[in-house]
Amino acid sequence: MMKQSFIVAFATVLLLTGASGATYASPQPPSSMKESDEQLETAFDRHYRSGYELGFEQGWRDRNSNQKYAPQQLTNSLNLESFPDQRAKAGYLAGVLAGFHDGYYNHSEENQAEIQRFYEGYNQGYQSGEEDAQTVRQTAKTYTPQPDSSNPSDPQFTNGYNIGYWQGFEAGWSSNQ
Repeated sequence: MMKQSFIVAFATVLLLTGASGATYASPQPPSSMKESDEQLETAFDRHYRSGYELGFEQGWRDRNSNQKYAPQQLTNSLNLESFPDQRAKAGYLAGVLAGFHDGYYNHSEENQAEIQRFYEGYNQGYQSGEEDAQTVRQTAKTYTPQPDSSNPSDPQFTNGYNIGYWQGFEAGWSSNQ
């Protein structure tokens, strides 16, 4: 399993290294990956880390090629159908977005206003996600995070909101199990 994850990560890096400009690779998680109930507890975190690496690399590339801050272009190009469950998918998406943000603003002090909007979105998203998870858990009993940013015209806010929402949903879902 670890060897398979390493190979997928290595292949993704190779695909991205060969890309130029705003070309995005479309990585796919191994479709043979099935998770037991014990593994579901860490599915969010494990897939978050893998998504983070992809997002960081692409964010760094976009910044260095003077592309605008557009993490949704990357997430729209992902094939998410082969994820084993919603927790894994949510973790991966949150990781991609967080990695993109960190890669784009890596050691950058010049855009403090944009970074602040990201954190405002994150805080609002986390609170909403945590509240939604507790409500959904009591009523529907299915893990279905659905972030809905109230500010779609601001990509920094929206990206922060989505990451915060998915992490808040995971925290709310996991509490008091």
